[in-house]
Amino acid sequence: MNHASLRGVCAAVLAALSLAVGLPGSALAQQKKPLLPNGFPNKPIRITVSTAPGGGLDIVTRAVALGMSEHIGSAIVVDNNGGASGSIAVNMVASSTPDGYNLLSTGGTLLINAAFKRYERDILQSLAPVVRMSSSYYFLITPVTLPVTTLKEFIAYAKARPGKLNYGSNGVGSVIHLGLEMLEAGAGLDMEHVPYKGVAPMQIDLSGGRLDVGLASVSGMQLVKSGKARALATTMPQRHPDYPDLPTVAESGIPGYDVSNTYMLYAPIATPAPILAALNREAILALATPDMKAKLTADGALSAPPYTPVELKKLFAEDFNRWDSIIKKAGVKPPED
Repeated sequence: MNHASLRGVCAAVLAALSLAVGLPGSALAQQKKPLLPNGFPNKPIRITVSTAPGGGLDIVTRAVALGMSEHIGSAIVVDNNGGASGSIAVNMVASSTPDGYNLLSTGGTLLINAAFKRYERDILQSLAPVVRMSSSYYFLITPVTLPVTTLKEFIAYAKARPGKLNYGSNGVGSVIHLGLEMLEAGAGLDMEHVPYKGVAPMQIDLSGGRLDVGLASVSGMQLVKSGKARALATTMPQRHPDYPDLPTVAESGIPGYDVSNTYMLYAPIATPAPILAALNREAILALATPDMKAKLTADGALSAPPYTPVELKKLFAEDFNRWDSIIKKAGVKPPED
């Protein structure tokens, strides 16, 4: 290994250690590049993850934090504070000082839980979006025993059998549950919801023909590859790059349909706009690296478009209204913890 490569490895190791213990390493201090004229950041930034360690959100957050810390030369400490549907982490960050040093990392259930009024605060008035780190596709799948091969055929089949088909989810109020409620409403269907305590048992019943339809992540596409299920459509507005021949739900007759699991960073609402813009810029730079894109792909996710905080604030409100509307229309009650 040459000296340049060795220095690069050492810098990466020091950055990783700094991230773990929350203390800027000497290498970071030497390459510190203040984002703003006033020297922000001049102390470690803390990101609170609303889930337990080891899950997809935690992995992506730590990778983004490491990439940001290496570039700005300041440690970023990642803490996990799960439980209570993420409300502990949400309330902690929302009530923290709005100076850019306390951030929240959470997934797609934030706005769903807000619509269920499970937080102490009005989320739209308490949190400011910083960056959308990634978005994960879902795939609409059916058992191979169901006599349909396209979403349009499924809709016709279900309409001819009102109240007789069922769909599964990994729990009441989950993204999968409400995504299928959205499908039901958009297509004018009448199906029964069967909640499970996880994705795995739901997929077992679907592949065995005991469920008629469900949503699966990229990892769930193994059922399709093994011939145990059939994919009818993808749930985001654009087709999945690995499955270009599979149409979207929107293309298949439900315009505007858009369901994904998004990983986001937020700051307290009064955080100054220049600081939000700086954090957004550095996170987007970290997300754009080949290594980061490879990590997202391994998690079944894609880098989100480089939205600015101003654009994200608008999308934040739109997404909340969308989930709130489907919850009210479907009469979904808040899940029990």
